Formats: sequence, structure tokens, C-alpha cells
Amino acid sequence: MVENLTPQLGDFFGAKNGQGVLVRSVEKGSRAEKAGFHAGDVIVKVNEETINDVGDFSHALNARKQNTASISIIRDKRPQTLSLTLPDRKRSDLFEESFELPEIDAETRINLSQVQSELARVRPQIALAVRQATRTASKELCKQKQELKKQGQEIQKQLLNQQRDLRDQQRELQKELRIELKGLSEI
Repeated sequence: MVENLTPQLGDFFGAKNGQGVLVRSVEKGSRAEKAGFHAGDVIVKVNEETINDVGDFSHALNARKQNTASISIIRDKRPQTLSLTLPDRKRSDLFEESFELPEIDAETRINLSQVQSELARVRPQIALAVRQATRTASKELCKQKQELKKQGQEIQKQLLNQQRDLRDQQRELQKELRIELKGLSEI
């Protein structure tokens, strides 16, 4: 029987970051017992494939190409490798015999049910909060867009005024130049 490790259990058993699966119990006479598995072993690899959780473990055993699997474990915080003989791929008694998933107890089922009920109760409130936040953000974006548009129009007016002033100055300078040139040409 195997189960996922928590980071705290991983530290206790010597598995980095809680990666691997914990062998919770080994059935007497099973293939796992014959291979040398003990309760408290942490399975970290199957045929060199890293095992992070029970899903990885199941996949690795089902994806094997031979009737044996090389399984890396940590026992007493030291790595070891065991060879597990497996049934033919067409047989499905592998998990029934050697590695079962733990059952969820009644208290956990009640807790899960309560969590689901609470989620169902708050889901409309969450949806309303998301809609309100979206509306508020949209209004704020519209305000900012209008403000930027006003600022752009103001800058455009300033530039047009500066352009007009420069044209006026240019005309004035041209007039003065003409007068001076006229005066010079009369000399």
C-alpha cells in the first residue's frame, strides 16, 4: 500500500522536497514482500523514471516494458535499489496484490463534503466580486483614457500655438531683413 508524501514526511524519511511515495504497508507473501519492500520505504524512481506522487508511480508501473522493474527507494535515509517482479501486462492484479491506494476514511469524506458545500455557498459571492472588480477596473480605465485624451488635446493646442508664434516671428524677421536689404541696396 503506497501513499503520497508530504514535505514533512519526506524530510523525516530522507526524501528531498517530499518527492516519492511512501510504502505504508506490505502484504505478506506479495511480490513486494518477496522483492524486499518494507513499510516506511520511500519509492523515488521506477526504471530510472522519477516518482513524485502516486500518479507517477502508477504510470511508471503500467508503462514498463518487462516483467521486472528496477525500483529505487530510500530506506533509513539511504538509497537502495530493489528489483520487483511484476505480473504479465495483461493481468490487472498488480495493485490488488502489492500496491494499493489508501482509502479515504469517513472523517475525511465528511470534511471534503463540508468543503464542497462551502465552495458551492461562496461561489456566487466570488462571481459577484469578480464582476464588480471588473466593472470598477473598466470604469477606471475609461477615466484614465479620457484624461489622456484631454492631455493629448492640450499638448496639441500648445504645439499649434508655438507653431503660430514661430511663424509670426519668422514673418517679422523676414520683414526686418527686407527693410535692411532695401536700405543696403540704396547705399
